Amino acid sequence: MRGYGALTENIEYKKHGGDKWIADKKNVIIRLNLSNLIQNYPATLATLVKITREEDNELLTEFAHNVINKNKDKLYNLKFPENIDLRAAQLEEAVLLGAQLQNADLSEAYLQEAKLDNALLCYADLKDANFLTAEQLSKAFSLYNVNNLNPDLEKEIKEKYPHLLEPNYEIRECNDKDKGIHFAEKKTN
Repeated sequence: MRGYGALTENIEYKKHGGDKWIADKKNVIIRLNLSNLIQNYPATLATLVKITREEDNELLTEFAHNVINKNKDKLYNLKFPENIDLRAAQLEEAVLLGAQLQNADLSEAYLQEAKLDNALLCYADLKDANFLTAEQLSKAFSLYNVNNLNPDLEKEIKEKYPHLLEPNYEIRECNDKDKGIHFAEKKTN
């Protein structure tokens, strides 16, 4: 195991045939309060995605998938660390409203029906992003210098929503809970 602490210990119960795993799985979720962890430390999502991509332990992978699925509706207005690695993340129907995902690696991510309204995707890598539509991207705040966008999507964005590809954003701190912790305002000329 790669040092996943208490979670690894719980998996050991299952390996040795213990029935304690099912109860402990629920307790781990409650004890770690992963919803708050993702809200307070968005990089936690990258760790969970990495587990789903790379971990050989089926139970740990299933656990990570479950945590991601239970938190897809809580990813709005988060400021993700720059260069966050969300390759192949299963973010179908995720609520990423106002999320700051600049420089994020979303290559091969599953984004079917993900809500991207007001999301900052500048410099994000969207190579082979799955089920992404121009309609979803049209609601983003910025696609400035987005990388590896599907050529058909890029053409449609250039034709219908060219302003999204321009450098048009500023990040402002805000304590207005209706706007979230961070929000973006378009520059005025």
